[in-house]
Amino acid sequence: MICDDSQFGEAYGYPTPAALDAIKLLADTEAILLDPVYSSKAFAGMLADIKAGFYNSDDAIVFIHT
Repeated sequence: MICDDSQFGEAYGYPTPAALDAIKLLADTEAILLDPVYSSKAFAGMLADIKAGFYNSDDAIVFIHT
């Protein structure tokens, strides 16, 4: 299991620039709103992993937003 805290930011309750970008991206493309405290940081982390090549083009990725 990998535990990556790179998206934590300043503190709980403070959105990171990447989290705010993730909120805008998902709202603009899918009409899904993420909260600025938790889900947006998790989604930003997933996007960072994709950009870093952590996944390959054959991988199926599921983000669960509850």
